[in-house]
Amino acid sequence: LSFNENTFDIIIMGEVLEHLRNPARLIKQAQGLLKPEGVIVISLPNECTIYHRLKVFFGKGIDGTGFEPGYHLHFPTLKQGRVFIGEYFKIIEQRYWYHLGVGGFLEKMLNIIPCSLIQGIVNLIPSLFARGGIYLCKNKEGA
Repeated sequence: LSFNENTFDIIIMGEVLEHLRNPARLIKQAQGLLKPEGVIVISLPNECTIYHRLKVFFGKGIDGTGFEPGYHLHFPTLKQGRVFIGEYFKIIEQRYWYHLGVGGFLEKMLNIIPCSLIQGIVNLIPSLFARGGIYLCKNKEGA
């Protein structure tokens, strides 16, 4: 699809960039499509949580998909994602999200922990516990 420059007030990229061979190309396109006062919301996974690290330790791989098509081509840390986005946009706000969908008995046990406590732990040590980052951004001046 082609759009004129400065077309959108809001662009949302939710869990997209890690699936692309060249995510910078899409980010650069978004820069031009965003109106001067527009915002872009970008969500990226954190593939280095304690859960993922344990999976790798036990030989299961980061996301268990191996060579299946349609899955992640990039496995960014939160810091790598923030740096990448910051190259193209000014990050106004950043939040972290988590997901307890590990299945079975462990998931049932984790679900008894209050969400506010879990979110507090995620915010305290996001590199180990945040499943991903969500970034609210604007174009940099002169972009």
